[in-house]
Amino acid sequence: MNVTLIIKCGYQDSFYFISQIASIEKVDRLEVYRDEPSLPHKKVVYKSPKSKVFYHFRHAVRMIDILIISHRQKPDLIVGIYEIPHGLIAALAGMFLGIPSVVSIIGNPAYKKVRHGLRLLITMWVLKLTSAITVTGATSKKYLESKGLSPEKIFILPNTIELGNFRYINTDERIYDIISLGVLRAEKRVETVVNVVLEIKKSYAHVKV
Repeated sequence: MNVTLIIKCGYQDSFYFISQIASIEKVDRLEVYRDEPSLPHKKVVYKSPKSKVFYHFRHAVRMIDILIISHRQKPDLIVGIYEIPHGLIAALAGMFLGIPSVVSIIGNPAYKKVRHGLRLLITMWVLKLTSAITVTGATSKKYLESKGLSPEKIFILPNTIELGNFRYINTDERIYDIISLGVLRAEKRVETVVNVVLEIKKSYAHVKV
């Protein structure tokens, strides 16, 4: 099975997506379109812009490249990480080539700061066009269902962490009992953490967060 992946993300974060897809036994080759190559993998071929001259047109170039390459080695699946522009490219390429496409949404799709007006209309069109959608939680799935998308095409894939990056430290010198890490945005619901802590402190006044 040959898979085409269109992704941005950070250098390390992108490889988490790449390595998980490449580790699937049925995947023989993973062609990755990204501004720069990420970590190497025996199944992965990176397709990055060769010239800075065309950098601002890279999304159009990628689309053309995918369509041209398909005549030689047609992928069985196209995956775009995030709706615009990568999901848009994946959905359009899938439509032209007659193959399934998947859009993976990072974050809450109901977040209105980046999804409103014309962008929201394009996003919904892309999601209706694609074969499957992945989200990171039940709330995101319910939101997309409320927009008229079929629940059968929406799959929940929770965020994961690389446990190898952490180690246990056996010490009594603990500063905090609970740590919440995230950007201060409404969608992160930091107030929920605060309210939960207030309830905990009624029984465990020494808790530090």
